[in-house]
Amino acid sequence: MNQLQDRILQFRKMVHDDPESELGYFRLGQLLTEAGEYGEAITSFHRTLELSPQFSKVYQLLASNLLMLNWRDEAVRVLREGFAVADERGDNIPRDEMAKMLGQLGEEAPVSKKSVASGPQPIAEKNTPAEAKRISNKAMRTTESITLSRACEAIEIPHGNKVMLAGGTLVRVTQALGGSFTVATENGNLMRIAAKDADAIGVETSTPEQSAASPLADASEVEKMVWAQLGTVYDPEIPVNVVDLGLVYECRVIPLPEEGYNVKIKLTLTAPGCGMGDVLRADAQTKILGVPDVKDVHIEIVVDPPWNQSMMSEAATLQLGL
Repeated sequence: MNQLQDRILQFRKMVHDDPESELGYFRLGQLLTEAGEYGEAITSFHRTLELSPQFSKVYQLLASNLLMLNWRDEAVRVLREGFAVADERGDNIPRDEMAKMLGQLGEEAPVSKKSVASGPQPIAEKNTPAEAKRISNKAMRTTESITLSRACEAIEIPHGNKVMLAGGTLVRVTQALGGSFTVATENGNLMRIAAKDADAIGVETSTPEQSAASPLADASEVEKMVWAQLGTVYDPEIPVNVVDLGLVYECRVIPLPEEGYNVKIKLTLTAPGCGMGDVLRADAQTKILGVPDVKDVHIEIVVDPPWNQSMMSEAATLQLGL
């Protein structure tokens, strides 16, 4: 509980310092919900929607908190409003979950206006290293529960603790990007499952073929490839990579005397002390080491200057409806 309260304090400070931070209020609401502080969570989610009425997932979370306080009629209103927003944006998972919640409340769910559910469009490819292209896997998201075929390791979100999920556990995939999978358990906890355990949720993965040896690339070519790999490292809670979130403060490719390159990265977090920092660092390091001619990677987690929402790319803000 101390760790949870520490993170709540961090996000309280974030929204105090930046009252226009939709993501700050959103994450604060999530943490307050986890702490059972439903009234304050409702206030935080309301503020999120004031700043960003297209942030469809927030309607579902707001309604859940309203129901915890037995405010059924207001929850129904929020769910109907959220369903319309999600349907318009093509945000299929929150739309379908809100429809399910309405059904559980004995309410008739609205009819989707979308004949084909396409989901949020991926961030467009970019040309410069500073705006590295987003290389994403096809999102595998579903409202249906999946039974784990075997026990597998997972990382608790947002605390970063390693846990073992037992075989037979029911989970629902909420995000599948960058080779990892974010799943929600029946009790609502979010977990990150690595690509090596994808078979446990019925996903086949393949090992990339090793390319033939090629002439040593120059530093600028290597840097482009490094930025491209960073563009495949995703925040496990929202479908945006660390580049478009503005979390990469520095990327340097340094030629080594013998041969090859050393890569040094400065990476920040959306909030100091975020438990997923080591997970993001390890993911980035593994992917960058796969770049030809890269011999060593050093990734430093920094908190100065503090991250703020203005550091996100325009494409990311559009992606999230901010």
